[in-house]
This record gives sequence, C-alpha cells and structure tokens, in this order.
Amino acid sequence: MQRVDRSLVKTAPKGPGVYFMYSDNGLLLYVGKAKSLRKRLASYWRRSSEESRKLERMKRVVTRVEWQETESEKAALLLENSLLREHRPFFNVFNTRPENYPYLIFSRGSAVEGRILCRLYSTRKPKALTEKDALYGAFRSRRLPGLTARTIFRLMKILQSSRQRWMLLSKIEISALKAFLAGTRSHFVSELYGKLWEHGCFEDPLMAKQLDSDFTMLRLFFENCARKNFKIKRDLGLDSALIEQDKVDDLIVEMNFKE
Repeated sequence: MQRVDRSLVKTAPKGPGVYFMYSDNGLLLYVGKAKSLRKRLASYWRRSSEESRKLERMKRVVTRVEWQETESEKAALLLENSLLREHRPFFNVFNTRPENYPYLIFSRGSAVEGRILCRLYSTRKPKALTEKDALYGAFRSRRLPGLTARTIFRLMKILQSSRQRWMLLSKIEISALKAFLAGTRSHFVSELYGKLWEHGCFEDPLMAKQLDSDFTMLRLFFENCARKNFKIKRDLGLDSALIEQDKVDDLIVEMNFKE
C-alpha cells in the first residue's frame, strides 16, 4: 500500500475548498473543509508530539488525497455538509466521541435449589472483580450493552415471576449466556425466546410487540458488539479475552483496512 507523500500538499491550492481522503481500494475515508487547502493539508503531515491517535489511524490508511476549490470558506462549509450527509465517510462518522466504551460484568452469587443467583450489568469503570465475576468488552456501542443487560434481566424475571434483584440461572443457562456475551454462540437468545413462547408471553399483542423489539435488540448486540469483538480477537490474533477501551477504535480500523 503506497502512502501519501508529504510533497503532494505543495500542489494544493492556497484558497478555500473541500478535500477528500481515500483508502487504496477507493473508499472515501474523510471529507474536510479548509480556508486554505494547502495549509490545512500540510498540517496533517506536520510531525507533532500532541498528534491524536485518531489522526494517526487515519494517516496509516490514506493513500490518495483530492480536493475541490470553492469561491469562499462559506461555500466550502456548505459543500462539506452536503457531502457528509450523502457519503458518511468512515472517519467523519467513526471518530466523533471519546473512547470511553462500556463493559458487561456477569456476576455469580450463591446457589438456591439447584440454581445460581446471577447479575448482569454494564459499566465503564470496572472495579476489582472476584473469581465469580466475568468481564466482557469493551464494546464500541454505548447503548446496546446496557440495554442488553437490562433486557435479559427483565425477560428472565418474567419467566421466574420473581422480584429479586438477581436472576436464577441453571449451569446450562449460565454457559449459554456466557457464550452469547463472548460472541461465540447466540443460542441463549433463541432458547430464551422459546421459553417465553411456551410461557404464553406472546399471546398478548402488546407484550408480543415489546418482546419482538427486545429480541431484535439482543440480536443487534450479538452481531454488532459480542460477535464483532470475537472476530477482532480471532482475526487479529489477540491473546487477551478483553479489549481495552482506548484500543477499540484502533482494532476496528485494523480490521477494516488490513493490508
């Protein structure tokens, strides 16, 4: 993969405009506007100890830069906004918020009549874990892990007709739930669906609608969070079972732009 040469920016216009950065396979990675195209593009290749990791990621995969001159900075801004809405370039969308992603903690308690008291919750700052706790993540989605934990708890409480703050799970259910959270198997969701069906929960139209929404969300979590993390660890040969919060974006970029 041939990287962009710094000398390229010397040929850029000094006036306002919009610039485009592409990967080697022609994917539009980033769109930006500038009062001076030459100065703005030069700033990307100016070495700095304060350079963000997000910028480093982008520079590693950019192989082509193009630009379009405009009559004014305002015209450049309008064109940039239009192109962002139309194309949603990878790095414009990808790097908009801090890298503070959630984990899921699965915690086991004492046994009750052949079953085990369990909890599942999301956190961004895992505290000291015990040998009965299992940590999963970090997951790039900020909403799905928390929704998943609350939904699984609520659905299990429906089956158990219990008001306790813990779920009662068998060893088989615990194994299936852990595989679901690790992204290796999704059987936990289909089995939970079947149990709720047998329980008559889908007979009420309003409840059936809510349950359909719940299971759609659980499948989204599996594909976009748990399964994605599993593929990252497998395809990139990571030894750790966990992904650090500030490494999530780096690894996703590596997965999307492997040479």
